[in-house]
Amino acid sequence: MLSDKSRLTAENFWLADLGAGGFCGGIHIQAHDPCALWDLADRAVFFEHAAGSFITAQQEVLPELRRAFRSSSKNPCDTFIEAMATRGTVVGNGPAYVGYLDSLKGAETLIRRVDRADLLVQTLAQQHPEDWDVFGLTEQSVGPFAVVDGGRILGLSHYEVWGGVIAHIGVITIPSARGRGIGELTVRQATQEALRSGLLPQYRTLWANKSSIRIAEKIGFSHFATTVVVRCGER
Repeated sequence: MLSDKSRLTAENFWLADLGAGGFCGGIHIQAHDPCALWDLADRAVFFEHAAGSFITAQQEVLPELRRAFRSSSKNPCDTFIEAMATRGTVVGNGPAYVGYLDSLKGAETLIRRVDRADLLVQTLAQQHPEDWDVFGLTEQSVGPFAVVDGGRILGLSHYEVWGGVIAHIGVITIPSARGRGIGELTVRQATQEALRSGLLPQYRTLWANKSSIRIAEKIGFSHFATTVVVRCGER
């Protein structure tokens, strides 16, 4: 369970990131705020958490979205996806889970930290290019943290600092090693490192990825929000 302080940290991060005036219940639809931290130029974003639903989109799309929400009996997430179906492509092909935790239970893990230029890391990237793109390792990443066996990486995690307060965690597990707790081990290590640095760990994955959701739940992440991002103009 998140503390009030951590929940406020997450809310303030998203308010700034999306250029939202506040999350105050119901469904709020607005044009992109030029002060938003996220570059939203070609995107429409749906964000839903306990306080309600927030949507930011291009000015010309707003009337269409408002009509859709006035006439739809579906849940807000499905209504948004349906309304934007002719406008672009949903990033990742579905709604995403966003979770946070501010304390970690269980024994510490001692996962090997590797250099992003390590040959084993580069081999992993070459052998699993689609998963690697989602993994999102950059020069700004902390880690990566690896489970290595038999001269190859079975799983890898890292985190990036967003907005000076959020540690956004990425994880990749090779297909042959899935279901063995490898992803959980590496994410736990990244989470520990983030908490030690005074950051709020964030875990984001598609709701459709049940195995990834289980990793978050086992470690102790609390569901905070559901997001959908549409990349406008792509079909």
